Amino acid sequence: MPRYKAALAIHCSLFHMSSRSFSEDVWKLSYTIRPLNRSAKTNYHREIVIVISLVFLPNTRQLADIRVEGLEALNMAIPIDSYVRENDVSGFIWHVLSRARYTLIHG
Repeated sequence: MPRYKAALAIHCSLFHMSSRSFSEDVWKLSYTIRPLNRSAKTNYHREIVIVISLVFLPNTRQLADIRVEGLEALNMAIPIDSYVRENDVSGFIWHVLSRARYTLIHG
């Protein structure tokens, strides 16, 4: 888990993000997604707030489950299964953020 905590500290400094650890095995990451290009034909006042809950198997670094709030319109079941199976937290976060930005720009 220390590896994830160090990576999260860097990640928090680069993105609009906060994180909370509810226990050793559950972390909640909160992202605020804003349009990157305010001159594009987007409603740039709109924001998407995404909460990602990472659930780990007790006393391991192995993902057991991921829950996503804020992107209810998107079916995230298949990507969640895939990234949990691969134990790829950073890959899943990038996937979610890119989908959120696309949703924000294209509706």
